[in-house]
Amino acid sequence: MNAVRRIPLSMSGVALGFAALGNLLRTYGEGIRTVCGIVSALLVLAVVIRCIAAPDQLKKELADPVQCGIAGTFSMALLILSGYAAAVSPVFGMIVWWTGLALHAAIIVLFTARFLLHFNLKQVHASWYIVYIGIAAGCLTGPMFGYDSLAVGLFWFAFLSAIILIPTVLTRYVRLPVPAPARPLFCINTAPAALCLAAYLTCMDSVSTGLVSTLAALVTALYILVLIRLPKYLSESFFPSWAAFTFPFVITAVSLKMAAVFLTKAGFGAGWQGTVVLIVTIIAAGLVVYTLVRFIMFVLTGQKSVNSVRQPEAE
Repeated sequence: MNAVRRIPLSMSGVALGFAALGNLLRTYGEGIRTVCGIVSALLVLAVVIRCIAAPDQLKKELADPVQCGIAGTFSMALLILSGYAAAVSPVFGMIVWWTGLALHAAIIVLFTARFLLHFNLKQVHASWYIVYIGIAAGCLTGPMFGYDSLAVGLFWFAFLSAIILIPTVLTRYVRLPVPAPARPLFCINTAPAALCLAAYLTCMDSVSTGLVSTLAALVTALYILVLIRLPKYLSESFFPSWAAFTFPFVITAVSLKMAAVFLTKAGFGAGWQGTVVLIVTIIAAGLVVYTLVRFIMFVLTGQKSVNSVRQPEAE
């Protein structure tokens, strides 16, 4: 039971990372994708069991701006996993998709009421992206169920949110200090533009080459910014916020891969694009696997000194 209670809510972020990684590596074999999907589903199940076993813990987490934001990775994982579930049964896939969408909508409402309406720049972290831009994960799988129009609506909500949040979050990181447990969350900065780019290329019938190029450039710039800081975060003590080393890097690789394919077809391809995609893919896969190992070690050993990613300033 103690091990169950030690499962961080942020483990759902690792589940999200594996679900997305399976899609990224699908070209290397369907078996790899299946393994990633199974790992992701097991991690989601583990988080569900922990939430049921420790509802008091979940209540405290949802009262914290960082943890409440991170909770959105659970619903995002369901939205991505619906694509895996559809292979078993289209109806099952739709149920998983709608469950993920409903949960994410609920998180948006809860987060807005508790934190956005009582805005405090000290409480702003990159985890805010998860809440308002993370719903674009539904764009990646919604079209396979025939929800094209809804997926487009989700994209525009996420895109407009990104326009507002990216400068706001970056301003917070420039002006205010960040507590050690929350520092790895900075890596999420590479995700919003990447998720919007992947969603745009997935759900839009008419795609603008200019917008794709602009988003790809922004994704690359934010990725480099995060990559520069990554070694420092990896050298520090483990925190559950290490989940930020998973999905953001995977969705960056996914979006750049999709953009490279689109730009090549549009006549703007370059030989170096394939090399870049391969490099970011290797980095993403390595980080996801390594992060899972560290999470398992954390749950089994119960390191008390790093069992929280709560926001000290908000307390």
